[in-house]
Amino acid sequence: MSTVIRKTEAFRSFNSALEHEPRPAGFSITEVIATNDSNLKGEPLPRSRFPEALFHLRPQKYAKSVPPVLRPNYLCLRGDAAEIFRQQSMGRGALYPMKLYEYDKTTLIRDDIFILNIAMQKTR
Repeated sequence: MSTVIRKTEAFRSFNSALEHEPRPAGFSITEVIATNDSNLKGEPLPRSRFPEALFHLRPQKYAKSVPPVLRPNYLCLRGDAAEIFRQQSMGRGALYPMKLYEYDKTTLIRDDIFILNIAMQKTR
């Protein structure tokens, strides 16, 4: 997982708001960064800290297949990858469902995407 977090190809062009629109309440740049930082530190976070949908940032149709792991601001798993995590002890971690849409905000790309709330901190 740590390798995916560092790899730039895991980053995809999705966001909780399109560039020309105001961001949804609770998802300002500062709040998104704070949520991502807390998640990567292993803090348990409620569903409300994560978006329910992300949108492709370009008007061109999303032509690529969705990889098993992607990181458009949040650490996300495709359904088949999420199933592997569900079979393990996740402690206080969670998988929160989310959908990916095209730029038009109505054309569904995938509805089996899950945000991974890691919620596992190292103890000394």
